[in-house]
Amino acid sequence: MNALFFELLIWLTAPGAVRADRASFQTVSFTDFVCGQEGGFTCCLKRPLTAAGEPPPEVPVRVEMPAKFIPRVLGASGATLWGLEDDLDRVTASRDFKALRRGVFQVRASVNVLYGRDGVFDQLDGTGEAGLRRGLERAGQKLVVWKKETLAGLLPALEIVADFEGDRGYALYLGVAPCGTLLINYYHPTTRSAADEKQWERFVAGIKKAGS
Repeated sequence: MNALFFELLIWLTAPGAVRADRASFQTVSFTDFVCGQEGGFTCCLKRPLTAAGEPPPEVPVRVEMPAKFIPRVLGASGATLWGLEDDLDRVTASRDFKALRRGVFQVRASVNVLYGRDGVFDQLDGTGEAGLRRGLERAGQKLVVWKKETLAGLLPALEIVADFEGDRGYALYLGVAPCGTLLINYYHPTTRSAADEKQWERFVAGIKKAGS
């Protein structure tokens, strides 16, 4: 199986269960969103980059998460999850994104798609975004959203929403120094509804400059 297809297939085959009110959101710093509030210096945005042990400058970006979602670092994987506590308990215990009550966001380093100095997202084969899109379509994924933009005026981003075998997956690639390329996925509850689309759209739209 193509490595890129496998990376994207994971978020297309991991449904969950019930839903709740999604009206209220909380604002968190980009560093806390990526690292979790207990990520410490193991996270790319907190790891010292100089001999003096100084961490990189704070990324001046903020993110909106549902009000009751909390972060949790997924073991030694380096991934950070955001969701309700019981959903996070289930995922961290089983590494399975099924039977979720509200859905879960996952942030991790991308290993199959990288953002290069040429300003292009590439699946490590030199075919760029055209090759990435072609590979997904050949694998049977129906693209619902394919959007490249710069979020918060700072972060190059590629948003992909795709349908595959009756399910829908949500992914956002971000070029973030010094992390390289981050991949953010949203795993929705079993019975997907318009509320999931709105939650994902609200998340992407809520990535803004800090203080805005």
